[in-house]
Amino acid sequence: MAEDRVGKRREPRLPAGNREVRLRSATPEMNRVWFAQVEFEEALTRSETVEEAATATSGRPELLWLFPHDPPLLTPLDARTLTIGRSSQCDVTLPTQEASRVHARVEPDASLWVIHDAKSRNGVYLDGRRVDSAVLRVGTLVRCGGAVALVVRAGSFPDGSAFRQIAEGLFGGARLAQRLKHARSAAASELSVVVEGPTGSGKERVARAIHGWSGRSGPFVAVNCAAVPEGLAEAQLFGHRRGAFTGAEQAHTGYFRAADGGTLFLDEVIELPASVQAKLLRAVELKEVVPLGDCAPAKVDVRIVVASQGSLLEAVRSGHMRPDLYARLCGISVSIPALRERVEDIPYLFRLFARRAAGGRRVDLDAKMVERLCLHRWPFNVRELEALATRLVVMFAEEQSFGISHLENEGVRFGESPEVPAADEDGASEGWRRLVEALRDSAGNVIRASQAAGISRQRAYRLMASHPEFDVAHLRVQNGARQKS
Repeated sequence: MAEDRVGKRREPRLPAGNREVRLRSATPEMNRVWFAQVEFEEALTRSETVEEAATATSGRPELLWLFPHDPPLLTPLDARTLTIGRSSQCDVTLPTQEASRVHARVEPDASLWVIHDAKSRNGVYLDGRRVDSAVLRVGTLVRCGGAVALVVRAGSFPDGSAFRQIAEGLFGGARLAQRLKHARSAAASELSVVVEGPTGSGKERVARAIHGWSGRSGPFVAVNCAAVPEGLAEAQLFGHRRGAFTGAEQAHTGYFRAADGGTLFLDEVIELPASVQAKLLRAVELKEVVPLGDCAPAKVDVRIVVASQGSLLEAVRSGHMRPDLYARLCGISVSIPALRERVEDIPYLFRLFARRAAGGRRVDLDAKMVERLCLHRWPFNVRELEALATRLVVMFAEEQSFGISHLENEGVRFGESPEVPAADEDGASEGWRRLVEALRDSAGNVIRASQAAGISRQRAYRLMASHPEFDVAHLRVQNGARQKS
């Protein structure tokens, strides 16, 4: 132990995360326990659940270098000290002039790995903050000069983990490919597929990929059930004869028969009215539809893929989806991760979208911009990333490379998108505000209010169920009292 000027013994200090903690014991085993506890507490402050914190602090980590490496480079961490820098003598050579010859060291400490800045010119950054020394946690973003790496769990990115085209129009790395593994295996079968994922995560692209893998010769037909008027849902799905109802001046084939021999993708299927859900169940079970105004069923050969932002099982529990329909549709379930859950894909997706918007010419990034993109939460997922890349290319058409200054331009509006609550996106939506106004105007009449708000009646009931504090019965009582007076 070192001694200070008044002769008192001073305990050594070692940083954990971005703060310093004091060693409580000189024995390696007790130090290991102490540091593991501190590391878990730090992870818990950044996690929503204890399980997430445990995941972030368990297992041997690896460094997945995302930039400027293409494809990414995986560096295992083991019992030896690892040197990182521009020099070819380093264990990890960084191909960037912004890195010092020896930029950083990674040293094992019991079951933890600590990164130290080796007095570099441009510093070591963890999750956007400069550090002298810090424990490496799974999920942490590391920037050493002009290179960016993600701390991942050992074995998470096996061979073939490079960013690539998984299917036509669908790009991603190992994490997305793994989620689609069972869907790809079952694509040629007759099983229906449920695709769940947050808004903008690419559910329709996944559905198109399943259609491509299936080998079916018929067309891919996509239907946004939330945009289908409630009164016309049956006619649009199953077709109708001329004159079957007022305004039916021409016969309509219907989406089912239009997709004959191919795949029918029903996005936001839980928005369909209960009466249509019952007929959808029959069509899926019997592989036939009865158009409105007709009495003879028509055989159809259609593969069904359905999608929803929320859990279909939760929709069943809340009464918004028929349990028998759920049981019939849920042959294979695919969960698409949010973009922030596959950070390793972000730099490559951005460059893909930017190159596409730029007509195929190369578009470069700098490390600070890659860091900023990877740390963003992306509430609207891949759709938001693609919009940003396109906006930057359009606004700075003469630029060959993008950096932080471009993101901070007032017209780019990067980071202005609101965070979408994971549990209930509808609750804070514009649709709910429109519905409230319409309910007040219609004295609590849900049918008239949903029509005025431009949403389906079932969606209106879902929104009302998510806001139990809103008393629609009180509006009706008030209206009755006014009429009596």
